[in-house]
Amino acid sequence: MSGLKKLKTIVFGACIVLGHAADNTFGNARETADWMHEEGYRSLRLVTGWYHMRRSLLEFERAMPRVRIIPHPVFAHHVDPERWWSWHGAPLLLLGEYDKFLASWARPVLNAFWPPLSAPPPVRTAELPGAVPGKMQ
Repeated sequence: MSGLKKLKTIVFGACIVLGHAADNTFGNARETADWMHEEGYRSLRLVTGWYHMRRSLLEFERAMPRVRIIPHPVFAHHVDPERWWSWHGAPLLLLGEYDKFLASWARPVLNAFWPPLSAPPPVRTAELPGAVPGKMQ
């Protein structure tokens, strides 16, 4: 894929590949699914924030139902995985993520009633009479 860049080999022949085409979790899952299919991979270690893992798994499992996905949640250095609930920002963070999870979960049903908007038609430019197509005047 043109939007993916491979980094140097890290450990045991593994590598990290960064995609730049997606701008959200849904897009990340689709971009990764295309890349996984092109490369012929059958398993994936999904690394993301602990609060974001449930929604990420939902999106990635929908995009790649035949791929084994190994979740690897990451905790910020100041958040104890055993006492995450005591962190002052946790309630708002979880509430916002839960809203996004519900929207992701409901998307297939909602799309049945309101299909996603298609891409806008390409912009056409008018050509001057007598101009040669494709040649700047």
